[in-house]
Amino acid sequence: MLRAAALTGDAKFSDYTKKHFEFLAKVIPYFQASAKKFGADRNGLRQVVEPRALDDCGSMCAALIRGRLAHLGPI
Repeated sequence: MLRAAALTGDAKFSDYTKKHFEFLAKVIPYFQASAKKFGADRNGLRQVVEPRALDDCGSMCAALIRGRLAHLGPI
């Protein structure tokens, strides 16, 4: 999405990414508390809250790094 924004000059692509990161920042505290209370395996965002393999977080972490470098979102 960030590359599409850069290539087209259309901010709707980077806005989508920013909104996604803002959503994650908003809900992650809830899912972290849920993981502590009920265990990570019963958590809808286990791959983000408690990654166990590169497949769990590789693309998301890469996206977060790119978003951070682009100064998007609160993360």
